[in-house]
Amino acid sequence: MAVLALTAACGSRPGSVPPLTPLFPHQAEFTVMNWGSNTWGYVDAKGNWLIRPQFESASRFYEGFAVVSRSRQLWFLTTRPKWGYLRPSGDYLLEPHLEDARPFHNGLAAIEIGKQWGFIDRVGKTVIAPQYPQVREFDEDVAPVQRGPDSLSTWGYLGRDGRWAIEPRFDGARKFSEGLAGVWTGADLAKSGVVPTKTGGAWGYVDHGGRMVIPARYMQVHEFSEGAAAVAEKGSLMTGYIDRSGATIVRPQYGFAMPFKDGWARVQIPSERRRKPVWGYIDKQGQYTIPATYSDIGEFQDGLAFACLYGKGCGYIDKSNHFVIEPQFDGASEFSEGLAVVLMMAPRGKGFGYIDRTGRVVIQPQWSEARPFYNGLATVRRGDDYFYIDRNGRTFK
Repeated sequence: MAVLALTAACGSRPGSVPPLTPLFPHQAEFTVMNWGSNTWGYVDAKGNWLIRPQFESASRFYEGFAVVSRSRQLWFLTTRPKWGYLRPSGDYLLEPHLEDARPFHNGLAAIEIGKQWGFIDRVGKTVIAPQYPQVREFDEDVAPVQRGPDSLSTWGYLGRDGRWAIEPRFDGARKFSEGLAGVWTGADLAKSGVVPTKTGGAWGYVDHGGRMVIPARYMQVHEFSEGAAAVAEKGSLMTGYIDRSGATIVRPQYGFAMPFKDGWARVQIPSERRRKPVWGYIDKQGQYTIPATYSDIGEFQDGLAFACLYGKGCGYIDKSNHFVIEPQFDGASEFSEGLAVVLMMAPRGKGFGYIDRTGRVVIQPQWSEARPFYNGLATVRRGDDYFYIDRNGRTFK
């Protein structure tokens, strides 16, 4: 099996799939019959084929549809894949004929035809004809879209009706979050070799009316979350936080500053001299809720976050900064469906495995790669071979 990459199902309907059955992209073995082409399909949690292998690539299902591709085999030559959308039943929403396709997001999906992008809705109808060189997803009912013949053209925001909600006039545009979006203005054209690029300028924020409500004076901007956004001013490598009025609420002092969640944000304090940056959590007043003493720290999931100490390894802390699972692992990740991927090297282990919320090893560390659980299965790798694994450690390839 290969990694969960974009893959596609094609051809006739391969039989009725029971409703509400979780489907997992899966790749069939190489044979002289398939020559490694169009080998992806979908299995259930026990490894039974529900949609037979017939796609060059196949994604998970997003908002009820999967992005799939098919290629044609001409003797020893394989044509460039064409992309389409598949229902969980095995029927197509759109048969593979697109040059590229992206997953559905907020009810619309971006499609490419003739090197131009547009959007379809959930019934497969083209609601915005392919005519733009670059598009991004719809959020808050608008999408950042570039108008013009090439990558140097300006950006604006399209509404779901295909009309410009904000006319293109920006050098770059990010998605809307909490009513504001980061935009890039004032860039100059420069040549990097023979390819012209944009450089300089600054980032600010616009509202849904297209008004620049926070002036363009930043080198970097991020999305608003819980009324705050991480920004770095021009000429500075340090990041701080502003509120929706543009006022600084936490002064720039961090190498990395993550979005606020439940009133807390992960931040990194750089250390150029010792080359050992440290991570912690702050509140919106800039006060540390978790001291910046960790070499790495994760997001809190159901009250636990992985936390690593230089020279001691990784464990899991609660929100009082108490180690619920003592540092003992060579690497750690967030919990998903009650299990977390950890790294344990010799003499205690031979790679990646899984622990439960008490720290008990439930799947022995033996894998070269391991991913979080999703709908009861996880992807693991040993050498060049990928497998699905269930919560009891049973695998199928």
